Formats: sequence, C-alpha cells, structure tokens
Amino acid sequence: MKDLNEKKVAALLSGGVDSSVAVALLVEQGVRPDLWYIQIGPDRDTTAYTANGTPYYTEASMVMECRIMYVAPFDPKGFKSDVPNKMYRNFPAGIHTMYIGEVINALKK
Repeated sequence: MKDLNEKKVAALLSGGVDSSVAVALLVEQGVRPDLWYIQIGPDRDTTAYTANGTPYYTEASMVMECRIMYVAPFDPKGFKSDVPNKMYRNFPAGIHTMYIGEVINALKK
C-alpha cells in the first residue's frame, strides 16, 4: 500500500459490507480515499448503455465507467486485520470479489 499513499484514491461505496471493508482496510494502511456513494440497482428497469457498451441506470445522476485492471476473489487468509472477519461473519454468501479499475469516462446529468 506504500505506493497508494502517494496517489489520489477514490472508493465507490454502496453501503454494503464489501465496500465498507475495502475502505476500512485502506484507512488502516494510512490511505485517506475520496468516498463516493453509489446506488446498486434501480427502482425499476431503466438500463442504458455507454458508447463502449457498459450498462448503467438512466436514473443515475453520475456514471463512472471504468476499465477493469485487476479482478480477484478476496481470500480471507490474506487479510492482516480481523476487520473482514468481523464484518462478514453474518453474511452467508461470504467474502466476494475485488475490482481495481481505471476511470475511462464520466457521465453527468
């Protein structure tokens, strides 16, 4: 995480466990990310697509389109903190997948 301290980091938060744990782990390492709240899923089916074919919801006030640079399932053995275990213990689906992306387009109403 040493390199992240020298860069600007943004985290998209859905209000769920995955994004909360990711931010907690960043903060634990001394990183202070800019936080953005996102709504996962629309109130109704209002799916549209960017010029690149990325789906998004038309009711969103802002859409950040990202190119996936890295994807991997979280491995509980890899955590150096007990934060994930505390956060995930009540979720039968368990720990999910981490994505790191590069913002390639931003759409705003």
